[in-house]
Amino acid sequence: MADREPSISVIMPVFNAARFVEAAIESVLSQSFGDFEFIIVDDGSTDRTSEILRRCADRDPRIRLIAQSNTGVVGALNRGLAEARAPLLARMDADDLCRSDRFEVQQTYLSHSNGCSVVGSAVRLIDAEGRGERVIHHPRRLENLRQAVSAGRILAHPTAMIRRDLLRRVGGYREVFQGVEDTDLWLRLVSEGPIANVEDVLLDYRMHSGKVTEGCAGLTRIKESVVRGLAFDRLSGRPESDLAGSSIVDLALDYATRSIDSETSNSNPWMDDRRTRRILRDILQVEPSRGDPCRRLLSRLATRQLRRLQLGEAAKTFFYRCRWDG
Repeated sequence: MADREPSISVIMPVFNAARFVEAAIESVLSQSFGDFEFIIVDDGSTDRTSEILRRCADRDPRIRLIAQSNTGVVGALNRGLAEARAPLLARMDADDLCRSDRFEVQQTYLSHSNGCSVVGSAVRLIDAEGRGERVIHHPRRLENLRQAVSAGRILAHPTAMIRRDLLRRVGGYREVFQGVEDTDLWLRLVSEGPIANVEDVLLDYRMHSGKVTEGCAGLTRIKESVVRGLAFDRLSGRPESDLAGSSIVDLALDYATRSIDSETSNSNPWMDDRRTRRILRDILQVEPSRGDPCRRLLSRLATRQLRRLQLGEAAKTFFYRCRWDG
């Protein structure tokens, strides 16, 4: 394996995943398509994860184990991207399970996809014990940024198989958007080629208490609004906002203001009134010091909803406005 280029580089960042990581690794190693290198980035784990990873790496030469101090998932992903030697990259999470034909199906799809930049799949949601039947599908094909910017779901990150050169061309993952780094990537990558999803379930996506930190949910939604706003700016021909010179909350407030200022035909299709209201609520929770501008915007939004005779929505907006008055 070390003497030639594999067909696929599998990248799996890992942090304190001792409970699930061995099963995740076995699901990759048992793929029907076996021509891959498996880059596992141990991102400073402090539980038994490192021991498990070393044991697995000793058993299969396709595993390339990289240990580093904790950087977060974006740093680990970019480290894996820098190390990857194959023309295709397959993402994997340390608590999920690949179906045995995943790589075969996706590699075949990209070989006949007429320029797709990335392909994902449907996922089955499972719990910590591996139980679950609910299946989540994603759009079959998003041809361009106009379609992608308003899509609720785009692609499930751990199902992604990506063309390496295109991922490097757009600059990899951006640290500032950790938590929504996948959405940010898809909205940049779609300009390099369509995004596709096969209808087959190729991954079991595990939902458990450690999957998402609830306290970060509000900040994640704020970042999502900024990612979508930046994409809409590109679509509209506007210069991209200065990520270095503004905070994420500043940018989210700016996009919320634009959403309230704009007529429907000129507004970001993803930032509808409900999402705008929720983002303003999230900002109030994450940074209470922003209360004055958020309350002013909620008042303006409620007034507009009243003018449009959206009485129920206006009442909810006034409720948020009054709830954070003091």
